[in-house]
Amino acid sequence: MLRIVIALFVLFHLSSCSPRLQPFTGNILSQFDYDEDALTRIQFFLSDKIVLRRQLRQGESTIQGGQITIRDGRQVEEIIFPAGTAGVYIFSPGENRFAVSFEHGSDKYLMFGPTRSGEGPFRLLAKEWKRDYGIITYAGLEYQTPSSSAYTTLMVDIDEQSRVVRRVKEVKGRQVR
Repeated sequence: MLRIVIALFVLFHLSSCSPRLQPFTGNILSQFDYDEDALTRIQFFLSDKIVLRRQLRQGESTIQGGQITIRDGRQVEEIIFPAGTAGVYIFSPGENRFAVSFEHGSDKYLMFGPTRSGEGPFRLLAKEWKRDYGIITYAGLEYQTPSSSAYTTLMVDIDEQSRVVRRVKEVKGRQVR
């Protein structure tokens, strides 16, 4: 019985130390009015896996940061961003649009922006979304990503400390003079 209590205590303690990831939203951005410097200090994470895929041209052989697979006799490069991959803010090309980098390289970033009139979660943006896939520019090249990637959200670790600062003033009353 003592082992169970100790195990539950350790499990509870470990779970309280783990990050509490929540979607980064337009509301958070406007509520705290983050500037460029503050955004570069926020650690972002991906909510879901993103897979970028492109068919290689004949004679193309130098691949960095990706995997080459042969599909139906064609060479295909895939870049996989697993769920939970950490990223950093690079720049903002426009209002409520973020370039977030998940690996080193000045042109290796994905674009994210808020849904629902700028208040919702920041989700993956594409040059164009078709029925089954989106077209993404990454490292200066065009890739396709499954349409399910449109729901991949930027997540942040928010430590909501529920401290209440209480000021107490006791009123002594007033008397007539």
